[in-house]
Amino acid sequence: MMNKAFFLLLFTLSFSATFTPRISAQQKTGQKPEWKKASAIKLRGALRPERTCFDVIYYSLHLKINPYRQRIGGHNEIWFKVIKPTQTIQIDLFRNMKIEKIVWQGKILKYKRRHNAVFIFFDQSLVPNSIQHIQFYYHGTPTYVNMHYPKGIQWRNDLAGNPWVGVSCEHAGASIWWPNKDHLSDEPDSMRLHLTTPAHLGCIANGKLEKVDAPQNKYRTSHWFVNNPIDNYNVTFNIGNYDVGKYPYKGKDIYCYYLAYDKKEAHAFFKFTPQIVQFFEAVFGEYPFWNDKFAVIQSPYAGMEHQGCLAIGSSLRNNNWYYAHTYPWDATLVHEIAHEWWGNSVSVKDMADAWLQEGFATYAELMFIEFTHNYKMYINEVNEQVKRVNNQKPVVGPRDVNDNTFETGEIYRKGATILHLLRCTINRDDAFFDILKSFATKYKKKMVTTDDFIHWVNQKTKQNYTPFFKQWLYTNKLPTLAYKKEKVSNTEVKYTYWWTNVPKGFKMIAYLRYGNRLVPVVATTTPQSMTLDRNKKVEVLAKNYRNAFVKGKAVAFYRAKRKR
Repeated sequence: MMNKAFFLLLFTLSFSATFTPRISAQQKTGQKPEWKKASAIKLRGALRPERTCFDVIYYSLHLKINPYRQRIGGHNEIWFKVIKPTQTIQIDLFRNMKIEKIVWQGKILKYKRRHNAVFIFFDQSLVPNSIQHIQFYYHGTPTYVNMHYPKGIQWRNDLAGNPWVGVSCEHAGASIWWPNKDHLSDEPDSMRLHLTTPAHLGCIANGKLEKVDAPQNKYRTSHWFVNNPIDNYNVTFNIGNYDVGKYPYKGKDIYCYYLAYDKKEAHAFFKFTPQIVQFFEAVFGEYPFWNDKFAVIQSPYAGMEHQGCLAIGSSLRNNNWYYAHTYPWDATLVHEIAHEWWGNSVSVKDMADAWLQEGFATYAELMFIEFTHNYKMYINEVNEQVKRVNNQKPVVGPRDVNDNTFETGEIYRKGATILHLLRCTINRDDAFFDILKSFATKYKKKMVTTDDFIHWVNQKTKQNYTPFFKQWLYTNKLPTLAYKKEKVSNTEVKYTYWWTNVPKGFKMIAYLRYGNRLVPVVATTTPQSMTLDRNKKVEVLAKNYRNAFVKGKAVAFYRAKRKR
């Protein structure tokens, strides 16, 4: 966060930083810069030299939002630390937005635009470890992107005719509406938002409200400070005719913002929030952002995990359509609250690993069902997740391309199913839940990759689960449980079983129905045998994944094939 010592350092460096002589490879060789050849996908998803040369420390976004003309305008102050000598940095802003000027040390800088990237040129090479500060002025009407659901600023009117505005931009990118280094791997340490909005409407954003200026010309400015690192796509604002309810929680307040005419519905909807927060604090650790706030806000779109400022769909009606049963709380409410731990605190560095956010938040929903109801209800809901897995492509996507891992929904449903499979195979709930809580604690307010989680599971279990994750995350193939049935005597039969269509060393639990009971077998790629009574019926529990089923701790998310 920005403290007095840091501001003193910034002030000193702005006057004393030295620069190396200007060197231009393009001038020497006449070659076209590499960034001019780069595709839109690579400019958005890759860590090119123009990005790796600096690290963002702090943003201060000043923005006027006009809901009547559907326009925004202002500037973003960007403070960054130079990592490598450079004369060029990449900042991102969608190309339909108009750049007015970019200022550094009182000088207007030159820049070039390619796709949605802006390459800014300094007249001297920036010195490593120096702190730099630019002001990026712009305006326009943000574009509207319809991806797996609409992205951008949602310009709506409520039922009373008042403007009702919100923004959601995950995967599309925060640069759809404000200039920033739009890559998941670089979060600012802290941030301020100065939002000028119609004076008769409420404005709620991330962080703590520091002050609200007196109205001028029917607009007023609210000032918000985010004390914590934050993903760019989690930066948000909400404008509307809002009222607020407060729920006391362990000496703190949980804030619930709703449209004024929805007070009764809002209370019925949001009253479960303290219970959900309490459960997740118990299983994942303390809520990470109490020094900002905990708020949920009625929004003009389905929902989004905006940090400390969670957006929940406009209807305030329970959305449980993908559950096997109806519950008194809303599925989106539970899911978005879970994201405060999985997505906002533990954040991924690349969209390829988004299952660590969405799969874990979906599994957290199932955990809450087990906590409030029972294990049987939890199993029923795992079954619903399994039925909806389509295995179109691997859960972990390609890196450096801002992959749309949301497209098939696998990161949600299959991600949660993988965690259930892991729980079954470890077969010790205390160990499994300790893995989740300790991982959330170790990487609190940090960025992770899939490999980080795999290494953590291996370390905590003292076993090698790498082949398990390689199968479930990096392929879309189903394991096949191969088995042989051999007569031993008139009363006994031997079953030999092993996994095929999997990496060497793969291990996972499977079940046999033996008479009237289920027999667990932890199968590997090495054949193992068990001798059973010939007079009792034996059935290998496996079906095609579209008709998969779960019973007890058995999940038939695999095929079985008898070998002759």
